[in-house]
Amino acid sequence: MKLTIAIPAKNEERNIGDCLNSIGQEFASRVVVLDSSSSDKTKDIALNWGAEVLDFVWNGQFPKKRNWFLMNYIEVDEWVLFLDADERLTPIIKTEILKLISHSKYSGYWIPYTIYLNNKLLKFGYPLKKLALIKGGTGFYEKTPYNANDTLDMEIHEHPILIGKTGVLKNKIEHKVDFLSENWKTKHIAYAKWEANRFLSFNKNENKDNNTLNQKIKNYILQVPLSGIFFFFISLVYYLGMFDGLQGIRYASAKAWYFNRVSKEIVKTRK
Repeated sequence: MKLTIAIPAKNEERNIGDCLNSIGQEFASRVVVLDSSSSDKTKDIALNWGAEVLDFVWNGQFPKKRNWFLMNYIEVDEWVLFLDADERLTPIIKTEILKLISHSKYSGYWIPYTIYLNNKLLKFGYPLKKLALIKGGTGFYEKTPYNANDTLDMEIHEHPILIGKTGVLKNKIEHKVDFLSENWKTKHIAYAKWEANRFLSFNKNENKDNNTLNQKIKNYILQVPLSGIFFFFISLVYYLGMFDGLQGIRYASAKAWYFNRVSKEIVKTRK
């Protein structure tokens, strides 16, 4: 089976090398970096490693980056794994992926991923997973409404809408992030504005049926004042984040900050 790894990137020179090295030269049929006009050495590092680099410039219309790649560069029955630059593949998950896609009846797979906060692995806390392994020809990422203030050229929290069933991988992708950095906060302010617009738009039209059960629950909670407090205690108590100590509290606090920000943007947008 053909397997392509697609890495959306912009100014990721600090991460892209380690990401590519975790993939290795023998794992995938193709490794492609989808670059959004990086001004640093992202493209040079990728090309020197041996990856293919595609330049993407969003025109403000459909499609954004991931759908653009699926529509133009992936064949029917070819598998594509969307991997972020701050994510790492382990030998065990690579073995699982190759085994599954060689005889799979599924159209895609949800992949859980770990969180490393300041290089410390969190064993507990709010679990994360995404539908990132997709079989070509089975569907695309949901089309969300855009507005004049949308500065995100890539699907962030949109999920693929696929024909057929989806499975879940047993093993996890490693995800390394610093929730305390200004870069993380800047990105998530933009994400919160997008999520507020998505929330308001999707709850007004037929596309709301594309929401997963978790998204429907999350959308309901986001309408409650100080909803971030709910996510804080869910991560810390229900998902046992307290057992990660100070780092668990920081992770729960980051989730609370983000969801409070989304709630504020929803109120602001409604006005």
